[in-house]
Amino acid sequence: KYAYLNPSLGLAGGNIERDLVTTLNLNGEHSMLNSLIEQFFQISNNQKSWLGRTINTIENFQEMRIGVLGITYKQDTNSIKNSASVKFIVDHYEQIVSVYDPIVEYVESLPNLNFVKNIQECMTNCDVIVIATPWNSFKNIEEYLNSSNISFVLDPYSMLESKNLNSKIMYFSLEESVS
Repeated sequence: KYAYLNPSLGLAGGNIERDLVTTLNLNGEHSMLNSLIEQFFQISNNQKSWLGRTINTIENFQEMRIGVLGITYKQDTNSIKNSASVKFIVDHYEQIVSVYDPIVEYVESLPNLNFVKNIQECMTNCDVIVIATPWNSFKNIEEYLNSSNISFVLDPYSMLESKNLNSKIMYFSLEESVS
């Protein structure tokens, strides 16, 4: 409850990955074990794939329209470097109906992505909503979700209180997941 660490979608942003690769290389040059650092990367890759693995558990997900809340690798930044959200969007591009991020409004490598102006607009015409970045503005949106046609919520950061969602909404989070 009081820990600094929270579940996340893996290492991102670039700096820590760069430092870990440097450490791997130095350890290799000096014949030191790298198993711990290799585990960091394995765990990170597993976490980064959580969104994709989770949506694959939903029956007929290929036919669903997806809205994504947050595209940056963490809140309070405009950086999308190594963002789990961008990976998810690329992997499910044909299904992405809309994206909302409080700061980023365009991604050059994804020019046809439909960025919208607010959370409510992002939920319009979607079956699934993915909270891919833990922005504070994404907390307490249960009322919007309950009045929408959303059937599934992927919330890896547990931004929402699942008990406050309508029973018609299936909720997934890292804290409530074993995948």
